[in-house]
Amino acid sequence: MKNIFKGKLLLVLAVVMASCTEEYFIESGPASGVVNMTSYDYLNSDPDNFSVMVQMIDLTDRKALVNQDNITLFALQNESILNYLGSMDYSSLAEADVDDLDSLLQKYIIVDAKMLRSGITSGLGNDVVTANTINMNVKIESDEYKGVQNVGAKNIIYTDADLYASLKADKKNTTAAEVIVTSGDIQTTNGVIHVLSDEHKFGF
Repeated sequence: MKNIFKGKLLLVLAVVMASCTEEYFIESGPASGVVNMTSYDYLNSDPDNFSVMVQMIDLTDRKALVNQDNITLFALQNESILNYLGSMDYSSLAEADVDDLDSLLQKYIIVDAKMLRSGITSGLGNDVVTANTINMNVKIESDEYKGVQNVGAKNIIYTDADLYASLKADKKNTTAAEVIVTSGDIQTTNGVIHVLSDEHKFGF
């Protein structure tokens, strides 16, 4: 009877451990595979998430840039841009300064680089330069798990490198300079898309 009880207990523990392991290794940025459309058309095909970004691309006349070969695009969900508009007291994109929108939009576009998750490093990560020559960083970073740092799920983090350095120098919280990728490795006919968290405010 004791052996049967031990066997059942071990089975229960195995199931619990398996479920915990499955949860433990859930990572942001699940690969969404290859899509047979351009980066612009991919965004345009999902208005529930990207209609405001498409509108901004059209307004700034940056469709050609977004569809340029060998591009990595960090896509902004609608809520991210709406948060920015609200913080600026704009009721719509039409009220915003087009040059400002253009400058901020290019901050999310890396030219001449298809950055897939497999090529992104941890630690210091990969220093990159945006379409308008702003210094950014892309890295893999592990979450905290049960109070232990850097052992949890591995996430892609997009960072404003200059803002991060400034906040760090002033001994301020650097999280304002970072945003997590919630869905990544979407390979379009001209580049790669990584979708940023909708909690991120456009522009950092």
